[in-house]
Amino acid sequence: MLDSNQNEDSLPGTVVATVRARDLDDTQRKNENEKQKCCEYFIVRGDELNEFAVWPEDKFYTRFFLDRERTRSYAFTLIGFDGRFKTLSSLVVNVLDVKDERPQFPQESLIHLNVSETTRVETS
Repeated sequence: MLDSNQNEDSLPGTVVATVRARDLDDTQRKNENEKQKCCEYFIVRGDELNEFAVWPEDKFYTRFFLDRERTRSYAFTLIGFDGRFKTLSSLVVNVLDVKDERPQFPQESLIHLNVSETTRVETS
């Protein structure tokens, strides 16, 4: 399982994770790095709002701005497909909060007082 932390103010197109499966019996690729580029990747679960995507090679990225106040984390199921066989993996993206909200007084904390204009300063 892969785990990634991402700030909610990251720009769309930000790479969240690199996903890689290896095809150990691929004899046409000469080195280990090439063997890891054997697959196409697809999101099969966890992206109902289409907020993420995978570039064909291996980059998992955001399509929109994230909002931690709406969604704190995402759990995805990914498929790596080499043209014949599939492999599954999981990815969790935790959305990290950034200061993007104004402070607000709760409605119940507002107090209404009537003060006479003849009340002296510093009296309770």
